[in-house]
Amino acid sequence: MPNLKTHKALSIERTGRSFEELHRWIDERQKDLGSEHRSKRHYWSRETKRYIQEYWNRKEKGLGTVAVEEWLFHITLDNIYTLYKYHKRNNPMREHKNLFLFGILDNGYIKYKEKALGDKKINYIFSKISGETAEAKAFNDDIEEIFE
Repeated sequence: MPNLKTHKALSIERTGRSFEELHRWIDERQKDLGSEHRSKRHYWSRETKRYIQEYWNRKEKGLGTVAVEEWLFHITLDNIYTLYKYHKRNNPMREHKNLFLFGILDNGYIKYKEKALGDKKINYIFSKISGETAEAKAFNDDIEEIFE
């Protein structure tokens, strides 16, 4: 699973806040569950959503909605990473997809592409996507070419 440092960095990128307390809470081991702690806070439930939203709204009005989104993003990333590791372990002779592109249309349809790339290529792609230069913006416009 992504570590705390990764979850915090992604939260900062997404929201401007680390949500360190939230990420620690999500991943803390439950005495009765041990390493199976993911069965407690790593899936959608109204009860957990309500708890997170109320707790963070007490800290700052309106922050509860953002915290819920960060919780959902956290558990989504953990599950995608688990899928990647599972596939790699159970398919040692196949190429391992490590770049995933999702797009959700207004009607709810999900578009999806995946590709196996080396670290250098992934770092290059993200350096282009992250920039504010005209080159980066043009790269974003043509991102589907990566998956052809």
